[in-house]
Amino acid sequence: MSRKLIWTVVLIVAGLVLGSLVLFKPSESVRSSQGESQGSSPATPRQDSTPDTEPVAKVTCTLNTNQSPAINEVRLGLTIQQVLDLFPTSRDDVELRASAEKSTALGVSSFALRPEKYAAEKNFVGMTQFTLNFLDKRLMSFTAGYNGPQWNSVDDFVRKFSEGKTLPPLKAWEAYAGLDTQLKILKCDGFEISVFAGGEGGNLNYVQMKDLAAEKELRERRAKARKAAEKPTP
Repeated sequence: MSRKLIWTVVLIVAGLVLGSLVLFKPSESVRSSQGESQGSSPATPRQDSTPDTEPVAKVTCTLNTNQSPAINEVRLGLTIQQVLDLFPTSRDDVELRASAEKSTALGVSSFALRPEKYAAEKNFVGMTQFTLNFLDKRLMSFTAGYNGPQWNSVDDFVRKFSEGKTLPPLKAWEAYAGLDTQLKILKCDGFEISVFAGGEGGNLNYVQMKDLAAEKELRERRAKARKAAEKPTP
């Protein structure tokens, strides 16, 4: 083979190789651009379609005992006589007066009042009974029982009870575990309110209020009494 023919073959082969390289590069470029357009490039962060949700801020109740609401004029801190004055004919009930005046060694007095029995049903419409507990003759806690209505949820009862009262909104009330749709509790700095909805036709509905400072005082008295009882006699 002549030298001229050899060079001719070499040039032809070199041209084919260069041509294949030129053709290969665009295809790689195309694949790369396609990959980027599909978001496969590691430099492109994955976008989450789910929007971030901010946690709901808890509402607290900073009201003190003096700011606790009344239920038809019955409120925490009243004296025994002030409560009895709300039930006109209670003054004629000798047995009730005796129970009201009796107190334990720790200063606790307890009794119940039915509005219909003491000519007070007009002032306590729909209420069946008040159960009252006093510490040193001051109302420490009480429960107001209602005869209906039947609420779809305790939330409806809470809203109705809160009307016209200076209380925080529903989201400040905590559901009681296991009775989420029936019992809600509002814990304030000075007092606590429990609202329960239940029973046939709502005949077990009630609202309970507690003076937290008075209950703490009573717990301390009980603890002291237990310690005193446990001391050995000389």
